[in-house]
Amino acid sequence: YIAFVVAPLASNASELMAAMHYARKKSKKGITIALATLEGAACMNNTFCLALFMALVFFKQLAWKFSAETMIILLVEMIVSLI
Repeated sequence: YIAFVVAPLASNASELMAAMHYARKKSKKGITIALATLEGAACMNNTFCLALFMALVFFKQLAWKFSAETMIILLVEMIVSLI
């Protein structure tokens, strides 16, 4: 279970460091950039992981029973990208 915490932190270390750098400025612009950086990284990770999952299901011809969950994930990503 440690990998579920350590792997995302390791893969997003550059985004985290950049967000911390901007947040230390304690200005409205710095905080806005920091939050936008983190939000972009989260959306990119969700999209990438969902694409890998869908490719795995497609190429291995696995049974698909997660349509509602997948549609909700895609809907949330679209809403976040519009904000």
